[in-house]
Amino acid sequence: MPEFLIAIENMSILGHLIESHYSLKAMQSPLFSVVIPTINRIEEIQDTLKSLCQAKKNHHVEIILVDDCSGNDLALSSELVSNITLNYIKNPSRQGPGNSRDIGVRASAGDVICFVDSDDLVEINYFDVLAANISNRPNYTSIQFGSRDLVKNHSRDGQEYISSTVRKSEPIPGFFSRQYLVSFLSGNFPCECWQIAVNKKFYIQNEFCFPEGIHEDIEYWFAISTMSRGNVFIDLPLYNKVRTNGSIVNTLSCRHIDYYFRALNNVISLSAKVDPEVVELTILPVLNVAGSRLRRIKSRSVELIDSSFLMEEAICQNIKALYFNHFASCGIDLLELLASYGPKTRFQEEILFLSKIILKYTI
Repeated sequence: MPEFLIAIENMSILGHLIESHYSLKAMQSPLFSVVIPTINRIEEIQDTLKSLCQAKKNHHVEIILVDDCSGNDLALSSELVSNITLNYIKNPSRQGPGNSRDIGVRASAGDVICFVDSDDLVEINYFDVLAANISNRPNYTSIQFGSRDLVKNHSRDGQEYISSTVRKSEPIPGFFSRQYLVSFLSGNFPCECWQIAVNKKFYIQNEFCFPEGIHEDIEYWFAISTMSRGNVFIDLPLYNKVRTNGSIVNTLSCRHIDYYFRALNNVISLSAKVDPEVVELTILPVLNVAGSRLRRIKSRSVELIDSSFLMEEAICQNIKALYFNHFASCGIDLLELLASYGPKTRFQEEILFLSKIILKYTI
């Protein structure tokens, strides 16, 4: 079992977690620790740091910049560095975004942990709103907020950011339930660590950490969202996700598929330990995930790193693995399961295609 899940399991969390009370002093001016993992984002990181400097104002902010073995050292402008407290850490070898965040948290000294990606921007009122919403809440455990998707528009006058979509946010429950698990697997929650700031004492006490690889946010978000009973929900977009060509969120590969399904498998495994009968409820959301990936491959709505054939095969293999790990216990053959649940999904055509691939490899 991954280290991340062992840590969670040892705490007997989710439905059986005993509510904790955090005797924290009301902080007039908390120290915010902003952890930024980065690799080869020499230009983009300048804009990210500039947005943080503009939002800092009179707040106490430290930035832990974890360079995951970039080809070149980051050359930051002296003006930026003079306006912020910056802790620059360069990994001796490639660690991945999750492990880099863990390294940053261990090096932090703040009261509040914030995660920011190295090509994104925060709103000018980012720290204002966070500080205002926890100043009279000494028992807070996390602060959840909204975000925007931004796209880059190149014009004759140069590059400018154009607002795209404001993401709809729903408050996390702070406990485990069947309804939340299904909603979570159905993609109704963001699953992105930069959309929630965490009380460091709560973070350390519960030994949160990120799994290796990509799509590392999924398991982290599920743990936080089912444990943070003192969550503060702010229905305002405080974070801007910049859609950069070639970034992890704008590409699709076999690696993306494998790690995404690994995360789903781990979330289902953990949930089944609390509620064994919940497994059957996860079939439809999982098939919707498979169908959505197949549609992205077919429509090429994102940049495809690997061939369509290899990625379709990866989806097939991951669905088969999930079936044998969890769904076979429902007493139904895999092809029968696809035939039964396929018409109920939002991707009937894609699930039918998936059935044909599986049948081809079965014969």
